Amino acid sequence: MDIIFVTNKKSEGWEKRLDDLDKSIASTDNIIFTGLDASASVNRNFGLDKVVTKEFIMLDDDIEGFHPTWTDRFAQHMWYNEKIVCMTARLLNPDGSWGPMMGNNNDYTSRHARAGKSGYNGYTRLPTACLILKKNHLRYDEGYIGSGYEDTDMMNQLNILYPDGEFHINNDVKLTHLNEQKSQGGKFFDHNKEHYLSKYPDDPSVQNQTDWT
Repeated sequence: MDIIFVTNKKSEGWEKRLDDLDKSIASTDNIIFTGLDASASVNRNFGLDKVVTKEFIMLDDDIEGFHPTWTDRFAQHMWYNEKIVCMTARLLNPDGSWGPMMGNNNDYTSRHARAGKSGYNGYTRLPTACLILKKNHLRYDEGYIGSGYEDTDMMNQLNILYPDGEFHINNDVKLTHLNEQKSQGGKFFDHNKEHYLSKYPDDPSVQNQTDWT
């Protein structure tokens, strides 16, 4: 299975995480390294253009705690339920507590369960820090700079493309998310919020948001 490792080479710490990732995966898995000096959207699209497998994993460079068979556990749930189009790992804080997640369903015991719906059109939205998805034609909007809101935009697109699809949280795959929020504050936040609202002006979850960095 293809695994897109999304990073800007100017980021710090990605080398060790990439090495840890490589040691944790099966011999049949293939890492697609992005490493462009560009926005998150550009890096993500670079990876998407190289995906050839039916399902693929996309993960950010601030994910840690990879464990043997984690990619298999991801894939097995996708194969078991063909309605699932997108699934996230259960994200943990560095201290081991439950991490913040869009779509959190507060179900921490089931092997996997459907995520909660947002207040915007009933769309289900998941964090993009570590996802497994069905291969499709969608691309990240490169009108976003740095990072921020491109992930919410993609979740909207997935809900539109798969109106009957299911979005799940996988408790079998628990990974640590450092949540570094690189290149998200200040000018990045202001530009990206404005760009997002130019496309989805009636999204109440974004209208009153302020810079979270």
